[in-house]
Amino acid sequence: KDLTIKLKAGMDRGYTKRQSYIPTTTLHGALEHGRAFISNADKNDYLLEATANYTKTFLEDHRLEVLAGVSEQQFINKFNSSGATGFITDAFLWNNLGAGSIQLPTNSAGSKNLIASYFGRLNYNYKGRYLLTATVRTDGASVFATNNKWGTFPSAAIAWNVAEEPFFESVKSVVSQFKLRLSYGQTGNATINSNAFAAYGAYPAWLSGNDSRLIGVSLSRLENPDLKWETTTGANLGLDFSLFNGKVDGSVEVYNNEISD
Repeated sequence: KDLTIKLKAGMDRGYTKRQSYIPTTTLHGALEHGRAFISNADKNDYLLEATANYTKTFLEDHRLEVLAGVSEQQFINKFNSSGATGFITDAFLWNNLGAGSIQLPTNSAGSKNLIASYFGRLNYNYKGRYLLTATVRTDGASVFATNNKWGTFPSAAIAWNVAEEPFFESVKSVVSQFKLRLSYGQTGNATINSNAFAAYGAYPAWLSGNDSRLIGVSLSRLENPDLKWETTTGANLGLDFSLFNGKVDGSVEVYNNEISD
């Protein structure tokens, strides 16, 4: 018997800063008397995962392994940019946007998404000949509306290691591995950005008869609460082989994947 508990935490952070200036010596720069631009993008991914793995060998030749786990992953993105045109000299470059006579609108955007998962796996092995794996995971993503946040995706696989059978001994000097595999299961995809929710945009606006510059806000995207997890359902038949003590290795796969939703 063996029980192993693991806790894993990770962070992936990326920061990008872009500074550019189009001088008056270029065609576009001359039309705008120089253009300066500064943008910043901050991307942070956080992962927290806990798993418990239990293995047991019984009746000498039977080995069982059970794994259960939970995980949570956050994706936080921030972006902002600003710029100006109408410079009296190219000497400032992007270092002094206030020197431009025309200040371009400042753009800012941000997003925060979360994926939470519960998963389990069962492995069974008899004498290295017969292998069974069954998995199931339930994933929830904040990019979906309340009625479609969660999806459950099961899968199962069996394998027969023919090379470990007693009747295969006579050819094992030539064919050292000969394993047949069959699997069937589902996986989910949630990379739809935030298209399930309504979005609004802000921009410069004017009222008729009023010369004052205002900020207008309007609906830029309709909500679609019926968006849900895209599911790939796949079946796979495979053969792994090894010849002449590993001098030649290979595998043959026949599969069919269907994408729905």
